[in-house]
Amino acid sequence: MVVSATYPRPDQASGDLRFFTLLGLLARKFNVVFCALDSDGCILPDDPYSAQLEGLAITLGTVGLPQALKTHSPDLVWFEFFHQARPDYLALVRRLCPRARVLIDSVDVHFNRLAAKARLSGLPTDQAAAGQMKERKLSAYAQAELVVAVSDEDARLLREALPDTPVAVLPDGHTIPPTLTPRAKSSVNWCSWGGSSMRPKSIRRLHNPGRKPVAIEDGLNALNRRKALHMASSLPSDRRFVFIKSWNEWAEGNYLEPDLRFGHQYLQVIREELGS
Repeated sequence: MVVSATYPRPDQASGDLRFFTLLGLLARKFNVVFCALDSDGCILPDDPYSAQLEGLAITLGTVGLPQALKTHSPDLVWFEFFHQARPDYLALVRRLCPRARVLIDSVDVHFNRLAAKARLSGLPTDQAAAGQMKERKLSAYAQAELVVAVSDEDARLLREALPDTPVAVLPDGHTIPPTLTPRAKSSVNWCSWGGSSMRPKSIRRLHNPGRKPVAIEDGLNALNRRKALHMASSLPSDRRFVFIKSWNEWAEGNYLEPDLRFGHQYLQVIREELGS
């Protein structure tokens, strides 16, 4: 049984595509019941995304969690995001299905992102927010038999914080929908602003956030950046995209969001590069 606050929207976000793909893999071998619950514990109405789950042979929950647990007696209860692993939900699982294992999909270690922001800002309010988020998340994770992380780095942070809680890694391993022909694929060039190890190997890096923003640089970095932008500008208009990574990946050091250290300089650099 999977408990989530929404139906996954695989065409809207990478995280939802990962979730949808994992559900499809599980449904190949197991009977999966999906309960989409609002904040009051009521089942969400069906929509086109719930129909996609039914297309994977997944059973949609039609009653609240207590009755669903009694009806289906699951061996595993998967909570998507920590906030779905509410104390009252966990108590229901332990009482009604004492043999069921609890799994929580962390999706990301948001308290680490907030802690990185707090280190940069030095603001007590940011430090307090990071501490509160960490306490809330770890309190939920400690109740699970298994916590799922998206990356090895996230798993390392969780294991350090909760050494007695097993942590597994299920990355963004989904396949890209075949929307381009093989010939068109070969002409697409990715332009990325960031230094993440999760980026495709073919990406040309424009800049490494965390360093001082500089619009004009000598050497190979500037040459590669301008070459990547030129390659993107030469593509047909329907394939002329520049992906900038990322707006606020504070934990990984990839961010464009204005901060106290550099202000709006990263955004200004982008404007200058695109205008040159």
